[in-house]
Amino acid sequence: MIKGIMDNIAIEKLTNLLNAPQKNEFTEKYSSWRKLDILDLDKMEFVGKLDFQNGSGKEYETEINYWSFDYPIALNFFPNSKCEIYKINEDYFMVYRDFGGHAPEKRCRYINKELIVFS
Repeated sequence: MIKGIMDNIAIEKLTNLLNAPQKNEFTEKYSSWRKLDILDLDKMEFVGKLDFQNGSGKEYETEINYWSFDYPIALNFFPNSKCEIYKINEDYFMVYRDFGGHAPEKRCRYINKELIVFS
């Protein structure tokens, strides 16, 4: 069931909510960006939308592949700056709607605190 806890989440608040990386079915499945399974969405609790006023519409520049599990999480770059935040138990996930393919789809990624970069 999706219930809202808060409307907007400041970056500082989000980083304070995050725990050390966990290994479980959901953190493994969504360790990198991938299509969100509708059955998984039903298990998630909506927390709020990332509140980043000056988010960039560009992807973070790095040599690491965008689809890789170790791609940095730059909260002020696309798509992170426009994400909704969900949680399962004590694990938090970013979700956004992608319009780049044949049909719009929701994509999800586990927020691994160790991969967050500020720039």
